Parts: sequence; structure tokens; C-alpha cells
Amino acid sequence: MRIAFVGNCQLSAMREIYRRTLAPDRKGDAIYIRSYRDITESARAELARADRVVWQVTEFDQKVTAIETDAPRFFIPMVICPFLWPYAGEPHPHNPTPWFAPEGPYPGEMGNALLNELIRSGAGPTEGVKWWLGTDVASVKKVRRIFEIAMDRQRRRDQLSGDYRIADLIESDLAKESMFRSRGHVNPPLMRHMAETLFGQMDIAIGEPDYWNLQPRGDVPVHPSVAAEFGMTYIKEDTLYTFAYEGSFTAEETIERYMRCAWDAILPEALYVLHVQRDPERAIPLLERALVSSPRSVFAPKMLELAQRLVAQHQKAGI
Repeated sequence: MRIAFVGNCQLSAMREIYRRTLAPDRKGDAIYIRSYRDITESARAELARADRVVWQVTEFDQKVTAIETDAPRFFIPMVICPFLWPYAGEPHPHNPTPWFAPEGPYPGEMGNALLNELIRSGAGPTEGVKWWLGTDVASVKKVRRIFEIAMDRQRRRDQLSGDYRIADLIESDLAKESMFRSRGHVNPPLMRHMAETLFGQMDIAIGEPDYWNLQPRGDVPVHPSVAAEFGMTYIKEDTLYTFAYEGSFTAEETIERYMRCAWDAILPEALYVLHVQRDPERAIPLLERALVSSPRSVFAPKMLELAQRLVAQHQKAGI
């Protein structure tokens, strides 16, 4: 059964969950189409051949609109939390966009419009951290009102999609459980609920996938005043936040790094060469450098070991 998933990265995650239920030779039956980009002719043809279509419900127009298919449609609501990161949405003013990472390390999802103002004014890392620690963001941005509006909109999306009750889950569990890693990227509690609801409606058994690795890697710190406003007692001064594959950092370290636009370009290039270009021999020296440049990374040594093992297998096979 060919299923087309149309939406943002949350639909990509649903596609991946479905792929993991399929036999290896049927992985191509799970199709993902980005709704926020112009649709290609090949994607349009894939939609036409789909047996079922999963469509993401949003309040705003997407670039992919009309679906030329008679296949049954299933709906899933977009989930977003602007109340935890009311300053997100604007990329870092110096965000690099190299060929192996075209969105850069600090796209809008990871951005901070308030810190961007400081950066553009010429402020340095020390001033950024001082501002972060000394500003009552919850009051300045009126996050309680943003929360009320966001929940009203989420309920409408939930109901239009088949009564997902995501807004209810957020309201009941936000204070006690980490449900988001950034404004539009969800953690396992929400991802599990979304998947079980969707695939339950489709009568598909999905098992128990690794929900932690289904959304883009990277956490954005919740401001202390925002955490206090919503009673998020699990967020503490020493809480660690992951940054891509480079490792984990405290909120203060993360803000300081953001002010410097700090990132390790070597590591994402190495991973691209290894996983996308499938060139483990060329990835090895990059990963060896990444062991030094990203000492907190738990992925660099694992990927280096993988690359070395692949090279040894190729040599043994005479490839």
C-alpha cells in the first residue's frame, strides 16, 4: 500500500514511522512531499499513484494545494508552540548555508529575534547572556496570551483532523513533561500520540519506533521566565540542550554560542559525505577532525567507527 505524506517535517516523521513497518523491499511505498515547496512533476506523479494520502492541516496556505488523486485522505494537525519560544522564526543574521547544510545551523526554527537585535547592534556574547538572564521574556512577550491563542488554534486543527486532542494533552502535561524541542519540533510524548492517532485511524499497526530520532536534532532553551510561567519544573539551570550532532550544552552556553554563531561545520560535512554521498573513505579524515573540534559529540566516534568498518568491508570485497 503506497501512502503519500504531505506536510512539514512532522509528516516526514510519520512517513519514517510507516517505513519502519514495511519490508525492506517495500520502503518506497512511503512517500514524503514537502507542502511548503513547489511540487515537482515526479512528486505529482507519486501523488497520483498513492493508495492513500496523509495531509497536514494548517491555518495558512501551502505551496502544495490541489491533490490530483482519488485516493482516500487522512488528516493530521500541525503542532506548534509559539508560547515557549515567542522570539523564534527569524534566522541568525549571520547564519551560514554551505552546500552540505543549506539551511545552516541557525535557521528560523533555531533563531532568536531578540538576540538577533543585539547581534545587529554589535553586542557580544557576554551582553547576550546577560540579557538572557536578566530579561522577563514571559512578561515582555505576553506568553500566556500567546498560549491561549495557540491552544484555540490547535483545537481547531485537532477537530478538523479527526479529534486528535493534542491541545488537551499539551495543557495537561506541559508542566511535567518535555513535549517540544523547538517551536515546531516535538518530543516523543507528542510524536507518539500523533502517530498512534493517525495510524489507528488508518488501521495500521506501527509497533514502537525510536521516537527520539524522528525529528530534526537540536533543542532550543526555554527562557527561565517562560518555564516559570508554565510551571515547567523539569527545566533547571543545569538542563542540557543538544545542538545538532555536536553535543549537549547548558542554556547559558547555548546563548553564548548563538551570539558567536558557533558551530562545527566539519561534522555535518562528514555526515553528509558518509550518509548522502556514501563515501566512507572520504568521510574518515573529516570525522577524525570532528573528534577534536566537537569533543562533546557522542556521534562523531560512532560515525567514525562506522566509516572505518565500511571501508574495511569494501576492501575485503575488492570494491
